[in-house]
Amino acid sequence: MARRMLVFCSIAFGAFLMDVRTVAQPALPNLSGTYRCVADTRPCRSPTFTVSQLGAKLDVKSERGEVGTGEVTSPITVSLGPPWNVPGTILPDQRTIEWAAGTRWQKQ
Repeated sequence: MARRMLVFCSIAFGAFLMDVRTVAQPALPNLSGTYRCVADTRPCRSPTFTVSQLGAKLDVKSERGEVGTGEVTSPITVSLGPPWNVPGTILPDQRTIEWAAGTRWQKQ
């Protein structure tokens, strides 16, 4: 009897763990495209930027020739590395990114 209970509990716990692992993560937004920079509290370093995305990884190129990488860190946040080194917030329209540096990118 005790052995059957142990087997039953093991199976139930294993099923619980499988359910926990299969919980869907929120989809990351598709940020690929060309963006126009809009000055907010600071001027833009370049008028346009092109973003290519593979999963959470981003490749970014400015119209002025600056090239860098970034990452979508959650469904609402993004971070760019050098030469920009700035975090940003993806707005609900998923076409606009507000950067902590005081600019905003709008998808064309």
